[in-house]
Amino acid sequence: GHLWVDRVRVPSLALQRARLGGVGSWIHNMYPGHLVSWLFKEPHRPEDVAIKIPHASRNYAEVHAFNLIHDPVKAEMIAWDMDPGIWQVVEETEIDGEFIVTGTREVSLKRKESIEVIFAPFTNTRLTLKQIEEATPLRERPDIGIGEEGIRFDGNRLRVSVHNLGSRPTPATDLIFVDADGSVVDRQRVPAMEPPLDLQPKVTEVTLSVPQGIDGVLILDSDDQIEEITKRNNRVTIQNE
Repeated sequence: GHLWVDRVRVPSLALQRARLGGVGSWIHNMYPGHLVSWLFKEPHRPEDVAIKIPHASRNYAEVHAFNLIHDPVKAEMIAWDMDPGIWQVVEETEIDGEFIVTGTREVSLKRKESIEVIFAPFTNTRLTLKQIEEATPLRERPDIGIGEEGIRFDGNRLRVSVHNLGSRPTPATDLIFVDADGSVVDRQRVPAMEPPLDLQPKVTEVTLSVPQGIDGVLILDSDDQIEEITKRNNRVTIQNE
């Protein structure tokens, strides 16, 4: 077990709400409700930074953090239950008992997109995040995607299963294979796809010509023309054996 399951005798729900802004994983939960998650850059660990999120909503949040070690700690704060759109991020650092603004930026955020944060050594850091421009809700978007389990080699052909996982039709787009040098090896058209509103998979198989022995990356919608739920399922790294 780990900290987010009910068989570990720590106050897991309180810990998740404090550090993630909601409950991300719990027995019988069908949908994650946490605001953010964290990815710490090596060699640093999650235990190096104490984090508390006293205010967490889909369009406003505050993050209080204290770096417990002598080195700056880099981390990615990954959006989860945050409304998509443009967000203003105000960073403050405590100096002599007062919080001083050290940076303000505007970022485009939606589920699974991230913000890089640097926590100064032995210092309190405060982040204030406020949505300033709304975008299309995730429930009203398509989501075209590929995954390792839907890719297979057939000689010099690469067969790829492309899914629409969202609630709206996807327009036609391109699927490309890019080699290690960044050159496009092949490009094929993916036709428009209906959403799985009948709870049945909507899948199209696309075949690309890829010589054996070439490593590279499969990329869907490389021109970023489709407004989707997430772009994280648009790329798959291929080890061609």
